[in-house]
Amino acid sequence: MLSPLPLDMGCSTTPYSEDRWKVLINGVERTFAWSSEKCELTDDAQQLKELRDYIFEMVSAKKEYIELPEAVGGYD
Repeated sequence: MLSPLPLDMGCSTTPYSEDRWKVLINGVERTFAWSSEKCELTDDAQQLKELRDYIFEMVSAKKEYIELPEAVGGYD
């Protein structure tokens, strides 16, 4: 199980982003995770973040996504 969590640089950021993915590859389930809390990402974590951002860009450009109603609630 690869878990590209951040390097401990002795600092932290707030707010921070984090993701956990469970992916099925050739019948094998793998878990991937990353967090930007500790200021620096490992190379693996940076690649996972870039993949997430790429997928979000593709999805957010779709007509169906654009037509979704505004979100209600969340953090202030």
